[in-house]
Amino acid sequence: MKTPKMTISRFARSAGVGVETVRYYQRCGLLPVPRTKMSGYREYDNSILQQLRFIQRAQLAGFTLKQIKQLIDFDPMFERHQIQEMTRNQIKALDAQIKQLQKISTALKGWLSDCEQAGHKVVCPIIKALGEEFTSDFGE
Repeated sequence: MKTPKMTISRFARSAGVGVETVRYYQRCGLLPVPRTKMSGYREYDNSILQQLRFIQRAQLAGFTLKQIKQLIDFDPMFERHQIQEMTRNQIKALDAQIKQLQKISTALKGWLSDCEQAGHKVVCPIIKALGEEFTSDFGE
């Protein structure tokens, strides 16, 4: 069974992205540029849609577009070690982000509590804290 072909606008819409996003990914080498057909339009098929969905999932996992390009370029049969190393590094980066976000959440909760307990004659503790150095509350 032949897979249906899509114009770039239909292709982008089916993936939930804009046409300019598709073109940007093509310029970055993340997506192929289909040949122009006799109709004057480029036609996209499901294989390119699957590649776009791969990019979207990799972005959700926190990989940068540069890293995603590397993942696409790796041979999944013979370069597993490199793929695993990238994934280990991504896990470390995400764990560090989570730790930092937990510190920020704790600080925000403290500021909110201070603000709720403060009288109306003092500067809002949240605004005051945001004007101070982050290092004291965020542990940077």
